[in-house]
Parts: sequence; C-alpha cells; structure tokens
Amino acid sequence: MKRFGKSHLDIQFRRIVAAALAAAKKEVIVVTGESSAFTNYLDLQLAVRDSAMRGVKFRIYSNIFLPDVARKLKKWGGELYTGTERLRDHFMIIDGNEVVVSKSHPASSIGDRCGFITRRGISKYMTIFQGLVRKGRPVGRVTGPDPLEVWLANPIRGVWSDSSGVDDSLVLRRPARSRIPEPRKVHEQEAPQRHARDAYINILR
Repeated sequence: MKRFGKSHLDIQFRRIVAAALAAAKKEVIVVTGESSAFTNYLDLQLAVRDSAMRGVKFRIYSNIFLPDVARKLKKWGGELYTGTERLRDHFMIIDGNEVVVSKSHPASSIGDRCGFITRRGISKYMTIFQGLVRKGRPVGRVTGPDPLEVWLANPIRGVWSDSSGVDDSLVLRRPARSRIPEPRKVHEQEAPQRHARDAYINILR
C-alpha cells in the first residue's frame, strides 16, 4: 500500500491517478461524487482521453454528471451510471488488480485529496461498484444543445466549452460580427495571455 497526502492543487493525487491511467490496459472503473477531479484538472481529462484512445474501457458511477462532462466521456466510449447513493470515499479500479482510493473530502474542493493506492481488497471495491450500478441507472443520450453550437449561433468574445464537436476546450475569441476585422497590433500586456492560450490549444491537439 502506498499512501498520498494532501498537496497544493492535489498534485500528489493527480500524479498517482495519471500514472495509473497511463498503465491501464483493459478497463478502468471509477466511483465518484460529482466528477470534480475531471472537471477541475485538464491533465486528468487528457489522461482519461489518452487511455480511451488506446482502447481502455471506462465504467464510471457518479452522483452528478454535468451535461458537458457526460457528453465528453460518452464520446470517448465511457459507460456512465448515476444514482443517489453517496459514498464517503471514492475510488478507481485499474484492470481489476489495483485501486486508487481518495478519502472523504469537501465536495469540489482543491488541495484536500488524500488516500492510498493498493492491490489488496479489490473484490470489495468491485462489489461496491456493482451494487451502485444495480441501484442506479445508466446515463443515456445527453440532451440539450452542444456548447459549440450555442457559441456559433451567438458568438461572444470567448467561451469555455466541453463541446463534443471539438477536442479543444477553449473556443478562440472573435468579435460578434460577420466582417473579419483588420489585424491589430497585440499590446505588450496581452502577449502572455495570447501565448498561454496558444500553448493550451497545442496541448490538446
């Protein structure tokens, strides 16, 4: 058993989860409350996506799935389940032989995750997951407009999007008018923001 403690921006937790996902070969089972680790941290989103692209199957139980989160996970082939029964501790089972356990922490908090990773007691966690699935229900087709479609219909200066139509979560800024504006000089104070945006998009490509 290897323990990890609380850390700034949950760095220890994120490194352990990312490494476990990178090592996954067949299946990952996740039990969580509100999927905040996925929504808060881009690196974990990319780790899930990369594993899914390698053919790893995901089965996920969560009390809450935001529509954009569910849309993205289902796009990557995930089986999603939801229900009202809540657990104090959340966990992730890797290939049926290793489990990462995140101990109870305030919902959607950052920097409070601690727990352990172990190869013992896997059957106990599998039984918990199967029980939650029986009591819950599968998440079907995600209803509501795609965020990208909403933005294209009424463009604004910029919007964060988890659109299923694009891998990039950031839709670039552009004016809400049909005429393409003349190029303008980027002020010095705007350059860091522009470079950060470009770096973000390159990561997702």
